[in-house]
Amino acid sequence: MEVILQVQNLDKRIRRHQILKQLSFNVARQEIVGFLGPNGAGKSTTLKCICGLYHLSGGQVTIDGHDIQRQRKAALQQLGVTIEAPALYPQLSGQDHLKMVAHWRGVSAQRQAEMAAYSGLGNALHKKVQTYSTGMRMRLMLAMTLMARPQLIILDEPTSGLDPQAIFELRQQIQAIRAAGSAVLFSSHQLDEVSKIADRIVLLNKGELIYDGKIPDALGAGATYTHYTNNNEAALAYIAASGLALEAKSAPDSAQGIKLALSAQAVLDHTLDQLLKDLSARQICIVDLVKQQSTLEDFYRFIYQKTSKEVSS
Repeated sequence: MEVILQVQNLDKRIRRHQILKQLSFNVARQEIVGFLGPNGAGKSTTLKCICGLYHLSGGQVTIDGHDIQRQRKAALQQLGVTIEAPALYPQLSGQDHLKMVAHWRGVSAQRQAEMAAYSGLGNALHKKVQTYSTGMRMRLMLAMTLMARPQLIILDEPTSGLDPQAIFELRQQIQAIRAAGSAVLFSSHQLDEVSKIADRIVLLNKGELIYDGKIPDALGAGATYTHYTNNNEAALAYIAASGLALEAKSAPDSAQGIKLALSAQAVLDHTLDQLLKDLSARQICIVDLVKQQSTLEDFYRFIYQKTSKEVSS
């Protein structure tokens, strides 16, 4: 896939404090990437470095092939961003904001009208922004962000303060942004929403990358599987002797089933794939397989516990 954002060995220090440490990840064109981590992990700092708001202490950020430090103007022309709370002028109307951005970005009156319609604010566009709800402010910010058809959209906590209906609408809008050809990188603490919309997740902890992978892979973590085989006794004996990172026991609901509990690390290591190959080689057939899905929250909890143990050891 064509890469639209490339972050390479990014370092950021403020005074003597090292905030980001050799951080590297990519975002491909028309990809939606969830950017996750606890408070203080370095998410907002990373986004500000990408946007050119912070000078880099080391490394490189390129947007559509343009270096954010050496080719700043060309890089920013491909970028639409909203970081932290929507930065709007309370005494101006929504329409005033759209006019300003259209002027700054040098777009046509037709494009401005398209974004006014896209906002879905209707007559509220002529009211002062100080009267807007959080959801209305987010709609206006998205319209402003998309005004110049940027190739990369960055959203920092876009669901913060939104009610369920506004979150649903935002999810639809992000999908539409991708369909129109742009990539989206967004941070969020709402893991359920991330799992519904992101293709991939990038996890930070204390300024370092600790996971970068697709959502389906992450959701396999901590899952349990009930295998139904033609020879349970032989299957259990092999699993016990194999050394594979699996917990296996007879399923309580059926004498014909073997219940396997996979750790998140076992999923990342493709242990289940190896088990199925080994059983097949021993003429132990899987008659049926039932999976009990885990959640992104389960994986998030696991990966941070794992990282904390590695640091302490």
